[in-house]
Amino acid sequence: QRMEETRVLSGTIQQAINHARKSQILFKTQVQGWKNLLIRGGDAADFDTYRNALQANAKAVQEELGNASALMVSVGMPTAEAEVAIASHQALDKVYADALEKYDPRDPQRVQTVDKIVRGVDREAAKNIDAVAASLLVRGDAVEKDFAIEAANRRRSTAQEIEGVDSYTKIFGTYGAANVVLLVRVIDTGMVALVGWHLRASAWFYVALIVLFCVCLIAYFQYRIQTTPKSAKRMETYAGLYIIAFDLILAVELISRHGVELKFST
Repeated sequence: QRMEETRVLSGTIQQAINHARKSQILFKTQVQGWKNLLIRGGDAADFDTYRNALQANAKAVQEELGNASALMVSVGMPTAEAEVAIASHQALDKVYADALEKYDPRDPQRVQTVDKIVRGVDREAAKNIDAVAASLLVRGDAVEKDFAIEAANRRRSTAQEIEGVDSYTKIFGTYGAANVVLLVRVIDTGMVALVGWHLRASAWFYVALIVLFCVCLIAYFQYRIQTTPKSAKRMETYAGLYIIAFDLILAVELISRHGVELKFST
């Protein structure tokens, strides 16, 4: 029952991640569309084409963020970041619309004139949209960790099986259980890498991640070569250390980039 709930939860979060990532892609397309409009909008027909595309992309971004927010509610995640992203994107659309009122196709300086009004205004919305995707990726990674911990706790070698008690070894077989845990670790590592990518992590973050995965891989092969309660316990221990180590390297990466600010109320 618990594993089915985790599977459903993971699937819902993945859907939310997909919506958030689509909103990122559509937003970048919208920003590029705005540049195209400024540069190539001197012709009336081209102006209408690019303006319509800009409005369509803006609407699609709002829809994707709204879908992500709704799914976040369904899994009990706070939606404050999604609401901020939606509001900041709506504010940006208003700036774009106001700037277009000052766009004169006959003015040879139209690009420079309007560009001064909107230069850099997309950064806040981009940051907020990225924050939604990053939060979902972190939540998805946490769910994968929970699954990995449960899998490790329920995985037993044949010698440890208890009559009447189900375990992954009984369900999947001695090696099948280890394969399931390894698959979870591969997915988990991929999720962590995506988190790092969205946070723009430095190279050492990925090096540390690869090293941690290799340690778990070594434990897996040790279990396959010599299947004993000791090797099963070692594999479980390495999986737990992976989770702890990931939290540490993520904390170091965040602190190195943003520092630590302590506030005390008086």
